[in-house]
Amino acid sequence: MKNNDSKSSIVLLTLLSAFLFCSMIVVGSLSPLADLGTNTNQFGDIGMWSAVGFVLILFLLPLILFFNLSFPR
Repeated sequence: MKNNDSKSSIVLLTLLSAFLFCSMIVVGSLSPLADLGTNTNQFGDIGMWSAVGFVLILFLLPLILFFNLSFPR
């Protein structure tokens, strides 16, 4: 039982970390510094959403592999 609790906490912490990284991208695009450069992500722009999607892929793909290998059916 303790082993499943530790695996569940790994899943929870990974999802929390992915949420925090995505929120950093969104908050960074809302800051006044986002208006300074030509290659910066503006809020609601395709660049911001692609960055959020890329972070989610980088977090969720290993999490899916961990979930499938750790919790056999």
